[in-house]
Amino acid sequence: MILGQKILVQLIGDAGLSILGFTTTILIAKFFGSQILGAVGLVLGTLGLFGSLLDLGFGTAHTKKVAEGGKVDEKISVYFLISFVLVIVYTLVLTIFFLLKSTRTNPFGEIGFLVFSIFYLYLIFQSFAQVFLATLAGLGKAIKYNLAWVLSVLPGQS
Repeated sequence: MILGQKILVQLIGDAGLSILGFTTTILIAKFFGSQILGAVGLVLGTLGLFGSLLDLGFGTAHTKKVAEGGKVDEKISVYFLISFVLVIVYTLVLTIFFLLKSTRTNPFGEIGFLVFSIFYLYLIFQSFAQVFLATLAGLGKAIKYNLAWVLSVLPGQS
């Protein structure tokens, strides 16, 4: 597949995700009300703030190492272990953040905490899926990587 076709696939995927995110925002506001929309915005902002802890550039490094060749199984195991440790660190940072915030008020409320839990679990699963997506990218399976990435990002529009 030539570069232009790969770029077109990526562009169509990004445009589709933007349209889906815009439509989802309108539907959430219409059917669930502004309180839920505000909770979703607050949750996405909070998780996005700490979300950089889930990769720290290890995905790019893993893709490079896989592309260099060698035993892919060992590289996947190491990256999965790193992702697991980063998820634990991410959980600890968010727990500390909420313990500090909860001394004053509950920043999300009951509904917001449910929304937070759902998106948090999604981010954890996405972090573990990134192990395999980065491996596919390193093996040069660009179309499979793009399709898998689009399918994995659809629920969260990240």
